[in-house]
Amino acid sequence: MGRRVLNSQGAVAGNLSITGNTIATTETNADLVLDPNGTGDVTSADQLRITNNTASTNSTSGAVIVTGGVGITGDLYLGGNLNGGQLDNLTIGSVTPAAGTFSTITVNGLATFSEFAETVATKTGATGVITHDFTESNIWYHSSMSANFTMNLTNVPTTDNRTLTVSLVLIQGGTARYASAFQIDGVSQTIRWAAYNAPTPQASRYEIQTFKLVRSSGAWTVFGSLASYG
Repeated sequence: MGRRVLNSQGAVAGNLSITGNTIATTETNADLVLDPNGTGDVTSADQLRITNNTASTNSTSGAVIVTGGVGITGDLYLGGNLNGGQLDNLTIGSVTPAAGTFSTITVNGLATFSEFAETVATKTGATGVITHDFTESNIWYHSSMSANFTMNLTNVPTTDNRTLTVSLVLIQGGTARYASAFQIDGVSQTIRWAAYNAPTPQASRYEIQTFKLVRSSGAWTVFGSLASYG
């Protein structure tokens, strides 16, 4: 048996008229329901356009509401956000890496990478308090430092029971400099130095200064170290 169109009370919905891309019924403001006893597909060889612009905030709102799953053979383009649910068995950026770019991603299970690259930001002539924006990078390349300086790390996530690591690549000249003090969003932090003592930077070396931040019970613990390379 072919499909029938019913109204919300289960009766045949009356006369239907098709004009161009518009399907209309003689009943006003009545739901049109495909008879569940039908076995055929509803097929449209031409473009199907929904002009309703109702926004969607959950699975039961929006211009199109589907109770079951949706199968799409071709590409899917989203002009807005993709919210809720899970992405399963999905390859992201298999051809163009830019297609797999995220501003934030959270992985609850084991994450395995065959390779990855980190963004490095640059700073020149550091002295005084130097802002390091965590949204820009977590690694900074420092050259031509004028004096020991205070690293002020800004825009830091404050979720409890998390650790963050930031590093400074220090290109030392004739007088060695380093981040001798540390702030988070302008608030001074005590640095727990490796080997119990603040390090002594070495002139004419390449050095990497690392800070590991631990967030717990609404407070920070900051561990610091300095490694020197010839």
